[in-house]
Amino acid sequence: MIAARVVVGIFTTAKEFAALDRPWLPVADLQTAAVPVGVSFVYVVGAGPGANRAVVLNFPEGMNNGKSFEWFRTAPERFPSATHIFKMDTDTAICPSALEQMLMHTLSSNPSYVGRIHNHSSCGGFPHCPPKTGATWSYMSGALYGMSTKAATCLRDAYSGPIAGIEDLMIGKALHAVCGVTSSPLPCLCQGSPPCNNSCPAWHMQSAKSGANKPLCAVTMAECPYRLSDIVAGFGKSRECACADPESLACRYLSATAAPKDLTVLAGLVAGVLRDKPWLRIPKTTTVIHVRAGDGITGPRCFSDPSDCFKTAGGGQYGMHKAIFDAMNIDRRQPCAIYVNTVHCTAHECNPEHQQQYMQDVVRYLTGKCASVAVRANNPPDDAFVSMASANTLIVTGGQFGALARRLSAML
Repeated sequence: MIAARVVVGIFTTAKEFAALDRPWLPVADLQTAAVPVGVSFVYVVGAGPGANRAVVLNFPEGMNNGKSFEWFRTAPERFPSATHIFKMDTDTAICPSALEQMLMHTLSSNPSYVGRIHNHSSCGGFPHCPPKTGATWSYMSGALYGMSTKAATCLRDAYSGPIAGIEDLMIGKALHAVCGVTSSPLPCLCQGSPPCNNSCPAWHMQSAKSGANKPLCAVTMAECPYRLSDIVAGFGKSRECACADPESLACRYLSATAAPKDLTVLAGLVAGVLRDKPWLRIPKTTTVIHVRAGDGITGPRCFSDPSDCFKTAGGGQYGMHKAIFDAMNIDRRQPCAIYVNTVHCTAHECNPEHQQQYMQDVVRYLTGKCASVAVRANNPPDDAFVSMASANTLIVTGGQFGALARRLSAML
């Protein structure tokens, strides 16, 4: 298994890039070109003015004129520490943290070519498609796919054929012909509308392109909040919101049992999700820490000053300060994964700057106590719960959501 270092190039134009507003997207530092373990994003444009903060290819802008070939050929040199190079369209909506978790699982075996595979049938059966019988090649949907740096280097050094045309198809054909790659499927990539899977971290929006400007992550709706732990416990109005998504864990729990706190039923549902989505399972050697943020943070210094952490009328504390973390028994030899929801704000409005400062303080502190730190922020709540429940070592800083996951972890 490898610790993948992935750079995802988001294809756009200089004109379109100037209008993009995605402050939530973790963009790589182009000055250092460093690619840490995990997934980093960059914007990719063709040659031309007005594209600061983007990778500018020495290649003219245009559709199906060879831009994708140029990206894969030059990216290994631009980002020498990357293990995998990906391409993504601007109309592909993602939840960055959840996508990273899926890709890290998929790439741990170091596959050479990954994406949503197209064969003769899914291509449409046209003459340019992979052959119907005796197929020696396939290609990937251009919405999101990638290859190992080794395969990208091979594409650069060994392929000298045409590059203009249906680029994503031609790249697949070239990789199979000269680099001997094998096609590996991406676990999920939703296409069109409505989404094929409500918890898939990548969705090609196509005609609903503007939807890609918002992350496909956890959203708390004050009028009908989804609170899995309250629903399982049978608390009042929370059950009215359980089936806003009929496929949610809470809705399936209520369909399976009328009893509150039936952990056997819930454990069976979680085990089923892990079978369907193996990338959600936490490696045995990873320490998972559930950090309570969101409406637990009332000021910028909550980590160092408890007065900036929210307290209930009865004195119960939501946000957790440094003393709580000091008491954690963490194996410094193991990597840590933080699960946190910074948008769960029902007690009061959340200040994004306060959330950011709190998480920076938490990550800075844990960097000194863990072998490495990965932040899984605002994942779909069911996915976060399933991952936490699958952990061998789960540390909870507060809240019933984390406490319920910890009780289940002993049953899985």
